Amino acid sequence: MSWAAVRHSSTCAEFDMRAAGAALDSPGAEFGDTACTDVRLFGPLDLVSAPGLRATLDRLRHDGFQHIVLDLAGLDFVGAIGLGVFVDADQALRAVGGTLQLINPSRAMLGCCPSPSGMLC
Repeated sequence: MSWAAVRHSSTCAEFDMRAAGAALDSPGAEFGDTACTDVRLFGPLDLVSAPGLRATLDRLRHDGFQHIVLDLAGLDFVGAIGLGVFVDADQALRAVGGTLQLINPSRAMLGCCPSPSGMLC
């Protein structure tokens, strides 16, 4: 399992973590005076697919995208390595004044993270 760019629109790239690897050509939009892009993820984010997502997020940052929104609605599994990709991307973007926003987490993903009360969602 790995990721692939499967569809593009003017403001969003979609990645299927289950498909064979493919080159990313992510479209973007302007966020103030810096570029931003939305990325939709599908399938499992695991040991096999995480390196591809990490490389993609690094490339987007190096290409000038300082604000990245990851739509997690299509993820059916997020392993610890996937959480590490999110943390590393967030830190790298913050270092250049950017942001990483995670939206639409699935119920399965919420189950991997404790809530402030210490209970799992």
